Amino acid sequence: MAAPDCMRAVPGAARAANGSNLMGFTLEEKTLKSGETVTLVHWEDLSPTRHGKALQDRDWDGSGNRKGLSFYDSTSEYMHNSWASEHMAPQGVTLPGKGSLMLYHHEQTGTWHSADALDIDHVAQWKDHFVERGVKSQAEAMMAYNDVDNLRLLPAPVNRARDAAFRVLDTHGADSPEWKQWVEDRFAFDPKTNRPGFDPDVDGSVRKRTTMEQPWKPEDGRSGLSFDAAVLGKWYQAKLQECYAGEVEVRHPQTGDKSKVPLFFCQASGQLCTRDAFDIDHEIPFELLGPEMAKHAGRDGLSKADALDGYNDTSNLRLVARGVNSSHDFEIQASGDYRDEKIAPEKRGEFKGFLGEESGLLSPQLKQQLRELGRNYPSPQQLMSDFGQPGYGPYTQALGKLEQTGFGQAMTAQERSNVAGTLAVAATHYRLNIDHVAQSDDGSRVFAIQGDPKNNQFVWADAQGAKQQSLAQSTVDLNRIVHEQNNPSGPQLNQQQQRNATLQ
Repeated sequence: MAAPDCMRAVPGAARAANGSNLMGFTLEEKTLKSGETVTLVHWEDLSPTRHGKALQDRDWDGSGNRKGLSFYDSTSEYMHNSWASEHMAPQGVTLPGKGSLMLYHHEQTGTWHSADALDIDHVAQWKDHFVERGVKSQAEAMMAYNDVDNLRLLPAPVNRARDAAFRVLDTHGADSPEWKQWVEDRFAFDPKTNRPGFDPDVDGSVRKRTTMEQPWKPEDGRSGLSFDAAVLGKWYQAKLQECYAGEVEVRHPQTGDKSKVPLFFCQASGQLCTRDAFDIDHEIPFELLGPEMAKHAGRDGLSKADALDGYNDTSNLRLVARGVNSSHDFEIQASGDYRDEKIAPEKRGEFKGFLGEESGLLSPQLKQQLRELGRNYPSPQQLMSDFGQPGYGPYTQALGKLEQTGFGQAMTAQERSNVAGTLAVAATHYRLNIDHVAQSDDGSRVFAIQGDPKNNQFVWADAQGAKQQSLAQSTVDLNRIVHEQNNPSGPQLNQQQQRNATLQ
């Protein structure tokens, strides 16, 4: 008969510097059939999975395959919160006007990391740990995999190259030039270094004949596809430069020595993160892009070379924080809409009475003018952010440029979208492309610039007003302008009224 399981509570296990209890957890010892024990964790309201009889009766075959093994939610939350707080000397940092985050210190590398950059790792290789604990069943394998006494957090680059990294460290030592170079190559960043931009025509890979002759179908998915060396190298370095937000100063938790940590903006969420927290991500997911490619493939279909070209299309690539990448919340459909499959359709009458009656603040003259305009162009069924809409081009130009600037990244996602819409309206009215965006020294104005800024081809908008003008309103304004440009005889606002509606 197996020994009974026992629980051991750890009161106040994770505490702030002032002693306040931050995160409650309870450790639970589970005794395996071998008589050995593993330690599982209950974190706040999350508990380890209680495995059913089927998994308890299914033998662990010891094949070395991870299939079916994963971390419990309670394990993941405990490691990234309570364990990290206790073992990685967290320090809160702020880049003025850009954001704040918590950084965690990894002792062996002497480096600092945002939470997204940390992987859960097994101290003893999980297969060896299973043997040492005498794992017998699939259920015991899951418990041993989640044994928190055998877990730690590692920076992602160390975890990915675990054997190679520790071989350098063990062979040469922590103070050796070899180890310091290994660390610098993966965590450091010098913003003064010249990083030339990636040119697909020059830097793109030349496909081999074997891939050009190998057929590919969307059902094949990502299997056999990878990023080209130039994307992982030149494009990545240039993109790091674009995403660079600045550096913060931290103190070593033991010595108090000061050091600088470079921070970057996630191109999807705008959050700050460290360099090693980045993933290369397809803005339009490749599983959606593949079928679209197939529609235009012609009689001979697609080759693996075509798939590799699509996979490495840098116009669809961005650097995003790993947590954002795994959540899929910032991916868009081929149509340009954000994917949001979880929201149920609106129910009849769901919002009845939500909006009040008209306030009567509009003058009779302006009401009549709006009615006249309304007869001559349709109300928008979609926003300019929707693929194929008249304003989609200038909107995405403005949004893309805003996401590359510090002041744009300091905005919320909603504010960036609103500002992009306002600038798109202004640029459309004056028939300008949006090659650059800028703001005034005092931040009160935002500019959309065509071509070389020295040529003074630009429009501007009040920054605060642009942040507050909804994308829906900008879509109405832009549709009106496009209609008037295509139908000059229709009713129009005078030029000063147009500028007021467009820019404020």
